Amino acid sequence: MSQVLTRRLISFERVIRGKIKPLYCSKIAYLRLEGLKISNAFISTILHSCPNIRFLILDKSKGFSNIPIIEIARFSPKLQHLNLNSCICLTNRCITEITRSCPKLRHLELGQCSINNKAVEEIVRN
Repeated sequence: MSQVLTRRLISFERVIRGKIKPLYCSKIAYLRLEGLKISNAFISTILHSCPNIRFLILDKSKGFSNIPIIEIARFSPKLQHLNLNSCICLTNRCITEITRSCPKLRHLELGQCSINNKAVEEIVRN
């Protein structure tokens, strides 16, 4: 990861974790956290601070469990595009929550994820 990107991510994390909630956080619609090691708490804080996320990319990111993925589904009703490629934490429950709780979701990327036929059936059904 480049030094510039690292500094920006650290600055963003400080704002998110602080008591200050800048106006621009509530307006964020596109967030790309690709190939990063991020915690459950960090993802959860982002979701609660950025309610208007429509495009979320966590491609090849790691360090978190299935819990924030379920939170993404529950707290991001405006989500249209979700990229979870190579996220090894996915479970059938995650897929069920995503497909049932994100009515505007039109694009779901799950490449190189360990999901089974039941999860695929859930996606097709919804």
